[in-house]
Amino acid sequence: MQVSRHDYDRWGDYWRFMEMGIKRDFEEIFGIGNVETIVYGNLLALMAEFQGIAAEELTHEEIMYKDLEYPIIIGIFAKKQEL
Repeated sequence: MQVSRHDYDRWGDYWRFMEMGIKRDFEEIFGIGNVETIVYGNLLALMAEFQGIAAEELTHEEIMYKDLEYPIIIGIFAKKQEL
């Protein structure tokens, strides 16, 4: 799903599964400052998979490129709060 950079930079993108909204949701449980997110993937690698193109047909840079406009996977690291 493409990020609307105009909306993301001005007021956020919280209504769908995007990095900003996921982080906010997890911070409600784990607390602010206890959640880190990272995005992986890019549109080229995703479309290559859909088309049945082998990984060997793409360069390492094409596969590993992190496209912030088309994040495919969102990784979450959440730390349990100390009581």
